[in-house]
This record gives sequence, structure tokens and C-alpha cells, in this order.
Amino acid sequence: MLQSSSSSISSTMPDTFWWVMPLIVVFCALYLSGCASNPTQKKNSSSKAAPIDVLFVAYDNGDGRAFLRALPELAAKNIKAQVITFGPAAGLFADNNNITQLHEQLSPEEQQQLFESRTALLPESLRSTLVKQFQPKVVITGMAHIGQAQIARDFWNTGVWTIAFYDNLESPEGQQWVQPWLELTRPVAEELLVTTVLLKNSFPEDYTHKHRTSVVRHPALNEWQESFANNTKASLKQGLNLDERPVILVAGGYGEDFQRSLAVIEEAAALRSDLQWLMTPHPRTVNTRGESTTPQPENLRLITEVPTVTLGATADLVITHRSTVGWLASQMGLPVIFVRPESTTDHLMGGRIQMVNNPASLLNALHRQLDTSYSPAPMNDTAGQPSLVDIIEQRLQPPESKQPQMEVIENR
Repeated sequence: MLQSSSSSISSTMPDTFWWVMPLIVVFCALYLSGCASNPTQKKNSSSKAAPIDVLFVAYDNGDGRAFLRALPELAAKNIKAQVITFGPAAGLFADNNNITQLHEQLSPEEQQQLFESRTALLPESLRSTLVKQFQPKVVITGMAHIGQAQIARDFWNTGVWTIAFYDNLESPEGQQWVQPWLELTRPVAEELLVTTVLLKNSFPEDYTHKHRTSVVRHPALNEWQESFANNTKASLKQGLNLDERPVILVAGGYGEDFQRSLAVIEEAAALRSDLQWLMTPHPRTVNTRGESTTPQPENLRLITEVPTVTLGATADLVITHRSTVGWLASQMGLPVIFVRPESTTDHLMGGRIQMVNNPASLLNALHRQLDTSYSPAPMNDTAGQPSLVDIIEQRLQPPESKQPQMEVIENR
């Protein structure tokens, strides 16, 4: 009877029913599944970036180390900080939380291009993602790469207070690494931070939106002061198997200009064997295993296992080509010599720093600094100046907040 009834029903139903019904069942299943997952999907699509206080953008070792030193102090003050990094600075933050490594979102070819070229532009899609990902009150970026300028502009266009930090202690004139920034259509940021009073007049007035330049104490200076306070020259010499002869510390560099300077230094070192010559490699010449790719220079002992700031406490004189190390050493009262074959001889900072350009002028400078009673006093040019963290705290105050801009700056 049941079979007959089923057969009867089957015979009375249209043929299309039997292939339409499975489709309806599948559709309902998909719909119900979508309804179950829809609340989560909607929440994710409408979620906003978590607000933070300050966003750092680091590319090179100079700005990267400055920002890295600020992080513990900011954390102690409950100031939320994030770091965007790419290029040589990426390795500095490998073991830190709250870090966004841009190179992880790029192809190997793009990574290499960013590392080698300061003028390689960041993709617009990547920058757009960053603006959506972060909601900072203040953005502080170094000035070593044009991509940092792009990011600064992107956030400025959303109403964020943007600060460009010039971590060097020399005038930007002739500094090739900062030229991509200087060649951009100005203004780039809301405010500029420099590390000496003399540098305040080294940038065009229209470089920032507010024509505002502030002086901060160089973040690395605290590290040098701590090293000199916590280390004795005698103990450091003993640990390095050095004798009582004066120690010359050569801060390494990179590139063809440095190689020409190194040739001058090596020639002078051969004629002053009464001195102990040490050299530290530039961070750009140290690979991921901590090994220096700099060849062993003649007449100089290459030191890779001791930081430059520690060796500075055992030095009697510092020689460099073009490095912040020289300026920091002069702040500590050490005599400093810049070796630049392309420059004319000169005396800088009231005679505390000598500029030489060949072996003869280098030997003369060594004689003046070491073989006479000349002893420069600490510069203390930044005494009383606010720190980078002090500036951040000030800019986080409500009076410093900035309304979103009415006019969008075009990206390069």
C-alpha cells in the first residue's frame, strides 16, 4: 500500500521537482551556514585599528637605535608605542614585540631594492594598509629613506601629528643619505627634531607645515654617558689585552668614500706604531650572524665583539670618516678627527674636532691632540635639552592635537 502510494505521488509530481529540490536543500544549508558565521564576519569587517600613542618609522641604524632606546622609557610611562621598520633597521627590532616588519610583506626583489636604494618608493597599497592598521596620535619617523616621508605624508593627511627626526649631528648639506627627503616637494611633516642648536637653521623654513623645529638631546648620548660612568679605562684595556700606549678608536663606515678615508688612516697608522689602533665595523657591514664583512685593515685591529660605545670609554682619540660616533665622542671630551680626502682641512666645534684629508694632515692632528698638552673639554651642547620621550609626552597633550587636514598632500 505504501509502495503504491509512493508510486502514485511520484507519478503525479512534475519531472523538474526531482532536480530542483536538491538545489533548494543545498541553498538553504549554505544560507544557514552564512547566517551562523555572519556576526563574526561583520565584526571583523567593521573593526578598527587599536589606538596607540606613538608610531615610529625606522629605516636606518641611526633612527632605529634612537627609537629602540625610547621604547623601554615609553613603556614605563604607559605610553603605547608601535614601530614600523624596513631596511637595515629591521634587524634591530627582531626580538621586540609591537613591531611591523614591512619586508615581510614584500617580495625578495622589493626587499633588496629598499635596502640598497633610499629612493625606492613604497607601494601605495602597502601604505594604505598601514594607515588602516594603525591609529596613532603621533608619528615619528627617521629621514633616511623616501618611504619614511611617504608614510609621514599619509598619516598627516589623516590628521595625525607627524614629526621628522634628523638623528645626525652634521648639517644636512652634503649628506647624501638625507637628500631624498630634501628633494621632496615640501612640506613633509608637521615638525622637525634636530640634535643640536646649530642644526636649527640648517633646514629650509618651509620644510615643515608649522615652520617648527625643536632641539632634542641625542638619544645615544645617554648610552655614552653610562658607558663612561660604568667602565674604567684600565679594566677595559685589560679585557682587550691592551698595554699602556694610547688607544686610537676608528669608527668604521661603508662605501667608496670610507674606503678612501681608510687608506689614509692605514698609511698614518703604519707610521705611528707607538699607538694602539682599534677599529669597529659599521652596522651596515655586519651580517645576520654578527660577523663583519669588512676586510681586516692593515695596521688596525678589527674589534667585532665589543660595542663601539664601550670601546669609546677606553679610547684616547676617535677617528671617523662621517659618523655620529665622532660627534658623540666629542661630547664626552674626547679629541676627534674626521678623515675626508674630499674635504679641506678645518677645525670644527671650537677646535674640538679636526678635519683632515691626507696622511700628513692626519699625522699633524695626531701630534697636536696626543703629543701636546691639548685637552678639549666636554661640549655639553645639549645640556638642558628635552629628550625624545619628553617631546612625545608634550605632543600627546590635548593642546598639541591637530584637526584633520582640508587639503591632501599629493604622494610622490
